Amino acid sequence: MDRVPESEEQQLLCHGADSTGGRPGRPRRSGYRGRVGEVRERVAARYAELDLPAWANPHADEWPTRDESEYSRVTDPQRYRIVAERARLWVEALAGLPGVGRTDPAAGHTVLTSAAPGALPIHVFVDEDPPAALRLGVGRPEIVDDPVPDCACDACDFGSVDLLEAIDDGFADLVGGPVVVLTHRRWQARWFGAGDGHLRVGGASPPEFWTVQAWCERLAAGREVALPGGTEAQIGRTFLPGGAVLPDGTG
Repeated sequence: MDRVPESEEQQLLCHGADSTGGRPGRPRRSGYRGRVGEVRERVAARYAELDLPAWANPHADEWPTRDESEYSRVTDPQRYRIVAERARLWVEALAGLPGVGRTDPAAGHTVLTSAAPGALPIHVFVDEDPPAALRLGVGRPEIVDDPVPDCACDACDFGSVDLLEAIDDGFADLVGGPVVVLTHRRWQARWFGAGDGHLRVGGASPPEFWTVQAWCERLAAGREVALPGGTEAQIGRTFLPGGAVLPDGTG
C-alpha cells in the first residue's frame, strides 16, 4: 500500500466535544464511558503513583501569538518521557485483560490483539529518544495516526495535561470502537465511533469530508457502501472482550 507523503497530508477534524481549556484545534473529547472509561481511569491512577514531570500550559493566555525563537527550541526534551510511560501503562492495562494478547515484534513496536469479535489489532509505536513520541496504528502497522506530541518545540507546548489527554484519547478511540479505516492510493480516512465520534481525512485530493463520514457511518452499521475504485475498507469493533474488566492484580 502506498503511504500518503507527509508533505501532502492535511488533517480535517470533526468533533462533537467542547474545545475550551486545551490545545486550539484539538477539542477535548467526552463520552468515554463503561469499560473504556474504567480502563482509562485505571491508567490515570497508576500514572499518578509515578514520580514524573508535570508542567502547566505555558501558552494558556497567548494563542496565537508566539516568540519566533520558540519554534526552534525544546527547553526540556527529557520531560517528554511521560509519553512513553503513559503508553506503557495503557499497553500493560490492555494486555492484562482476558482475551487480549501482546507481542513485541521490534524494539519500540507492540502489537495488541483481542479475542473480541471483529476487533482489529492495535499497533503501538514508541520512540523513546528525547523527546519521546507515540504513534498508534490500527489494522496494519503502516496505518498510523499522527505522532503525540506532533511537535515538541516550545511553541507547540500546551502542558503535560494536554499531552496526556491526547494519548488517552488515542487509545480510547481504538479500544472503544467501532473503527473504520479507508485506504486509497492517494488518501486515507480514519473514523472513530468511541466517545463523541470523530473523523480524520488526509492526503491528496480526498473526497468531500461529509461524504467520507457518511461512508464510514454506513460501514460501521454493517451496510453496503459503493466506495471509489481502489479503496480498501477495514472495519473494527470494540477491542474489549465481552465482560472484560481489569483484574485486581493489574492495578
